[in-house]
Amino acid sequence: MILRKLIWNVFLRTKHCDTICPLIFLILLLSRIIEAQIPWKEVRACRKTDGQLTVRCPTGHRIMIFAANYGNSSGYDCSERLTPVDHWQIHHEPLNATYSGSTTLPPSAALSRLPSYIRCDHDMTSVIKDLCSGREVCLVEIEEAIFRTPCDGNEALNVKYACIPGTQVISVCNRNLTSPEGHILSPGYPEYYPGPADCSWRISAEPGKNIVIMLNDLSLRPKSAKDSTCLDYVVIYEEDRQVIKTCHSYPFNLQVASNTARIALISTSHGWSSKGLWIFYRAVGCSRPQLPELVHLSSHNYTSAVLTCQEGTVFRAFDEPLAEMTLSCLDGKEWHRSVPACVNTTEWRKGALDDGLVQSRANIPIDMLNGANLTQIVIPSAVVGALLLILIAALGIVLTLRRHRRRGIYHTHEIEHLHVKEGPYIVRKAPRAQLDSATDLEGGGYPLTDLRH
Repeated sequence: MILRKLIWNVFLRTKHCDTICPLIFLILLLSRIIEAQIPWKEVRACRKTDGQLTVRCPTGHRIMIFAANYGNSSGYDCSERLTPVDHWQIHHEPLNATYSGSTTLPPSAALSRLPSYIRCDHDMTSVIKDLCSGREVCLVEIEEAIFRTPCDGNEALNVKYACIPGTQVISVCNRNLTSPEGHILSPGYPEYYPGPADCSWRISAEPGKNIVIMLNDLSLRPKSAKDSTCLDYVVIYEEDRQVIKTCHSYPFNLQVASNTARIALISTSHGWSSKGLWIFYRAVGCSRPQLPELVHLSSHNYTSAVLTCQEGTVFRAFDEPLAEMTLSCLDGKEWHRSVPACVNTTEWRKGALDDGLVQSRANIPIDMLNGANLTQIVIPSAVVGALLLILIAALGIVLTLRRHRRRGIYHTHEIEHLHVKEGPYIVRKAPRAQLDSATDLEGGGYPLTDLRH
């Protein structure tokens, strides 16, 4: 959450937020949907040492399976034979596939350097869903006849699941749903589903929001052997437009570009023994923003809202006179800022700060000197101050050098004057003390010493 807020604090202060912010929002929203929206648990058991695995939820809750795998690559040591294999791992589709060490031998490797087993596993999500989904307690016998040992060793069954409270479950047909999220289960799930029937649910969210639909489980009557058509099926509508029609059990996530959706389970069978339907839905996006006087809402969807000021007025909280601005929905829950007031153009001036508060730069408190103010005031001022110090130091050095040069020229002229007016002088090397205090003549000569006595 801190990282997301940091990203918003950086980008939302730019002038190009209208184009950048919706894109950033989509990335963050998708990442949040992919992340664990529902708290999940994890249980593991070994085939040889445990023999069975129990998936358990509190009374009044239902088991929702996310994922399950069976093998020896889950990092769960079931025996001393299981030691890590670095850098390469084998995955395969057929349930009856078996492997030995020789089949995984890299071309350049030697047989003696390979472990006595390979790392491999099966995706057993559909199997565990058939056994456990929708129940309170589920006991799974880990049998080779069901799971088909993928490789040598004492394999582990690993299951990730969640416990869904009964208060979040809707299992009655033909209901209008207005809660922000919920779980729709067909009547009789997971034992059977009713029929023949047209069982539907209408979902309504606040204006401007979208609805995300996740198909968690779908187990219906098999297709017709004659023409492979779906005898029983699920239809999802966006308002009145059909979006998808399926009888397949493949999980999917669907975002309806509207604040209303309808889900219908159409069955022609008479109480078929398949499990039926489990769908999770959630409304995403921000509610309609609160608008001050003179501010109008031009458009609003689940990612952003475009606001405009009444003609002749502009938003006060910006460094330039803007009559239109975009709010971006942060994390699918809240707007990135409050809506500023609109003022007459004659009242607006640069440096206006926040939500109808106008201050001059001289009156900005210290705690406001952060973010954009830091880059606009503190840093430039520090740079200018450093340059002034460097300029003053350079000027002092130049003046000092010029002063020393003038003194040297004055002493040279004085010596030449003495040589002309007072008679002959003999040039000889002066004592060391005189050398240290005297000024050398141009060309490296010695000081003159008066020898007349």
